[in-house]
Amino acid sequence: MYRNHLLDMMVFKAYNAVLILLFIFSNSLSQIEELPLKALFLEAAIRFVTWPEVSDTIKDIKTGDQFIIGVFSNDKFVPYVEKTFAQKKVKGRDVRIIHIESIDKIPLCDMIILPGKKKKNISEIIRTIRGKPVLTISSNVEMAQNGVVLCIVTEKGKIRCYINEKEASLSKLKISHHLLQKSEIVQTTEGE
Repeated sequence: MYRNHLLDMMVFKAYNAVLILLFIFSNSLSQIEELPLKALFLEAAIRFVTWPEVSDTIKDIKTGDQFIIGVFSNDKFVPYVEKTFAQKKVKGRDVRIIHIESIDKIPLCDMIILPGKKKKNISEIIRTIRGKPVLTISSNVEMAQNGVVLCIVTEKGKIRCYINEKEASLSKLKISHHLLQKSEIVQTTEGE
């Protein structure tokens, strides 16, 4: 128990260090590329998300002990995600990035990154994974209102985080209060 608490504190301090760096550099965000910072922010933020324990059958379906990040082709964010997560582990698992070419691959992922251009398909994607332990990520706040769990956006030169707590709960994802405190909570728009 103490060891877990110590590890949580170390991760929390690392997350805060990243946030401090992001806030220091956010004033000159136009001078620094935004996408690498968002990728680093994402890597820090998901350390404060807990996925539910899954059965061995589901592990086999989800390619065993790998943490699967689904991305869409032609998304300019993808190279930065690949670089940030290269040689890293998430939740003690090796990271594997797959390119989603059909919607049936989405439930195989632990996390998917939706580019802004996928906004038209968001309802279908959300319906496909609603209730499944898949963390959805976007850089568009409107998508959080449509059911995406975590949005990392740039507003007035600063990186901000929006969380749809209801969708996280439906997906059985637990988001640490440390991340919730530093984020704005968004609700799903009626009718979704």
